[in-house]
Amino acid sequence: MGQTIVLRNQLRMTKMEYRGILAILLVVNYILIQLLDNQIIRNFASVYTCFYILVSLPTLRGMVGRMTYVLLISTVALLVAQPNFVPILLEGAITNLSIVCILVLAPLLGIPVRTGDYIESLQRVLSKLGNRTGISYVIFLLLTHLLSVVLNVGSIVINLHLLSSSNLKSKRLIASILVRGYTTITTWSPYLAIMILVIGQLDLAWSSVALHSFGFVLISLAVAVVLESKAFRSEKALIRADVQQMKEDDSPKKTVLKLAELVAVLFLSTGLVLSVMQMTDIGMVMSIAAVSILFPLVWCLLKGQSGKYVEEVKRHTTSAIPSLQGEFTLFLVAGIFSYVFVRSPLSDQFIGLLNWAFGSSTLLLGIFLSITMIGAAVAGLHPVVLLTVFVMTIDPAVIGFSSMQFAFLLLGSTAVANTISPSTAVNNLLSKELRIDLFTISFRWNWRYAVVLFCILHVYLHVVVA
Repeated sequence: MGQTIVLRNQLRMTKMEYRGILAILLVVNYILIQLLDNQIIRNFASVYTCFYILVSLPTLRGMVGRMTYVLLISTVALLVAQPNFVPILLEGAITNLSIVCILVLAPLLGIPVRTGDYIESLQRVLSKLGNRTGISYVIFLLLTHLLSVVLNVGSIVINLHLLSSSNLKSKRLIASILVRGYTTITTWSPYLAIMILVIGQLDLAWSSVALHSFGFVLISLAVAVVLESKAFRSEKALIRADVQQMKEDDSPKKTVLKLAELVAVLFLSTGLVLSVMQMTDIGMVMSIAAVSILFPLVWCLLKGQSGKYVEEVKRHTTSAIPSLQGEFTLFLVAGIFSYVFVRSPLSDQFIGLLNWAFGSSTLLLGIFLSITMIGAAVAGLHPVVLLTVFVMTIDPAVIGFSSMQFAFLLLGSTAVANTISPSTAVNNLLSKELRIDLFTISFRWNWRYAVVLFCILHVYLHVVVA
């Protein structure tokens, strides 16, 4: 019996490793395309991407699986009407390889944070906040936002751990901190796949998009605090009166140095990406890929943590990457669908319909596109799917938007949708960790925030970004 269990675990691990290798080969293909720009390599990468999609289809489950099949069937229907569909299919297959590259490599930037023993130092500082609920909320909100820029969803697990050292007990406040602290990173984080897709498709500089989004991010965080101010007072009964302080810090100087080192890691990783972009012509995605591969390795070697580095890389390749197989497949199929749709007669008809319905009113058109993305997200469709379709099928100039306005509209709408969508990783993770039903986590506790953020988004779009 024991040998059977061991054998099953070994087979399961082999399957996970196999899925990880298949996904890593997608990244290798993308890097080779960027470095060599050879048509043979492009064709091979296209064929391999199609192979990856076919192999992955039987493993797809849930909403991701259903949406992938819908997009795939729609793509086949569009291709049948194309007289010369093979070149279109091959080129479309590699459209979203850059997104897969970011999803696979960017999480490696979190290795220096996870292996640096910074969490204990943060706990010592945060445990001193006592009963100051409002201050605790603001600090954890900012901390979640900043860590999420580099660590993405991984920051949620870290902040949940940190929150256990604080005085906050209300599950609603904890969920609010993590959801709202995370959601607006979509408008400026350089490590998100959707950011790479949008700036690449619309030919924009990341720094320009981030600069335009900065005010919106600050407003969104302020709104999160204001909307929960009543909860700070009304839920004091849930706050532990007997604040359990951690033991006294034996070395406050060491704690300060550790926190300064953490800040340096966060700023250094972003600074290196921007520096590589400025000094070379390899572009945003390849800059992130290079820094993601080299920076954690060099940092861990300098810190004498090569063993921890190997463990983290092994965990990432055998667990994290295989678990994203469904998302990889969805992105790849969405890329093919968008590429094929743009080259079909339906594309012009769709743009014509939008112009007929909304005329020259970019305000009404923007609200329509935003509501479409948010409504679909509430219904269970991941916000990234419609963002991919819109950014690849709509020329902003044709509908009266500048590229910057259109980018901000899509990224901002995704931020609002992420807040209340039951299909996002953050809401699902919190539902499991806090043992609260998904509807309460995603919609019931956040719909007011989403409505306010939606209104601010469109005012900001037409007053500031314009």
